[in-house]
Amino acid sequence: MFKLPTCPHCKTVYRYKEIVKNSRKKRIECYHCNNTFKNSYYLIIIPVVIMMIFGIVIDTIILNLTGTFSKSIIPLIAVSWIMLFIAFLLAPFFIRYVKIKGQKLKEIPKSELRTFADKKSKRSK
Repeated sequence: MFKLPTCPHCKTVYRYKEIVKNSRKKRIECYHCNNTFKNSYYLIIIPVVIMMIFGIVIDTIILNLTGTFSKSIIPLIAVSWIMLFIAFLLAPFFIRYVKIKGQKLKEIPKSELRTFADKKSKRSK
């Protein structure tokens, strides 16, 4: 559930900064296989709902401890903003990349394909 998205074609893992940078783009091109895909945001509702539930529980506890609403409005607002901020930070873990229907895949020439051993030997030099 809490995993970063991967390219739907070659399964290349994207890092947090790349996901945030690509989150506003309609189409994304994989830096590994050069195929394009798009974002799927349907799972973003999960962290928002989780943080809303935590916020309501914490707000209820604050209201029960203070007893009056007028004294506790600032902590309630603060808790709501903190929960919204946490949901924003968790959002990239719930973005998924999906293939574009009807798109033809780009072929990678075999000369450009590298194995893990090739990459490792180049790094050690």
